[in-house]
Amino acid sequence: MSLSQFEWRVPNVVGHSIDPFSKKIKVDHTEGFGAFDSIFTGYASGVRVVDIGGGEHDYNKAYCLHKYFTSLSILDPFMRTAEHNNLVLQEAKLKPFDSCTSISVLNVINLIKSRMEHIKLCKSVVKECGKVFFKVWPGDGSGIEKVNANCFQSNRTLETYLDEIKKVFGSKNVKFDSERKIIIAVKNSP
Repeated sequence: MSLSQFEWRVPNVVGHSIDPFSKKIKVDHTEGFGAFDSIFTGYASGVRVVDIGGGEHDYNKAYCLHKYFTSLSILDPFMRTAEHNNLVLQEAKLKPFDSCTSISVLNVINLIKSRMEHIKLCKSVVKECGKVFFKVWPGDGSGIEKVNANCFQSNRTLETYLDEIKKVFGSKNVKFDSERKIIIAVKNSP
């Protein structure tokens, strides 16, 4: 995969956009490249990671390989084929991933049961002591849900998801990094 084939400044696809006032590129640390930068800066290179809810494109896969020497697989039940997703799940079953990312997913799942299933899926694909990194797009941060015919946005900040994640991973295995705006959950033995 050649990195030159990608347009790195596609707004809202890769986490970079152009500020209309300064005309400078700004990085969104809740999605795309910006999210991966906030997660992987200082993290070991050469790890295997699965991005659950990573969308239909491979921009982030190419970016992570190029910048962090990280092998990124993408699993997305809505934007990838069942065949593709099953291959990723088979790979995880044979050799669990070192870590998992869930970026801007929890904030678009309106049912708590479905969010809990997503969190459990994230835990199930990583090895023992593997890390799962959760980030959300907080919308306007009001906590007032917005719903239209095609989408849901919780407008909740990341820390409001802590209790749900702790229910799956256990309180001692979950940390909120307020500086990087990441919840880091570690899979320990059952």
